Amino acid sequence: MNQASPSTLDHLVRAGRYLEALKLLRREFRSPLGISPDLDALLAELLQRTGDTDAASAMAQGVVNTPSTAAAVRSRCHIVLGAVDRDAGRLQQAVGHF
Repeated sequence: MNQASPSTLDHLVRAGRYLEALKLLRREFRSPLGISPDLDALLAELLQRTGDTDAASAMAQGVVNTPSTAAAVRSRCHIVLGAVDRDAGRLQQAVGHF
């Protein structure tokens, strides 16, 4: 049985256990073709929260640029992109994402 259900990942994120959630997500869900827009957005958020801002930006931008991405998922990725820009001191760009 897959131990990394979405509820397990959600529990880890809500508990602030970002690195553990990231490791679990990569181990249980990652495939050569990617995951899904929802899980890709979560991956981008976890990468940003654990300091891998380049990978977070690339992942979030890929999701945002996919035309079929749902608005809620796209919004989550814009939050990631805004946080990366804010942390890098690019406040104008951050505001554009927020």
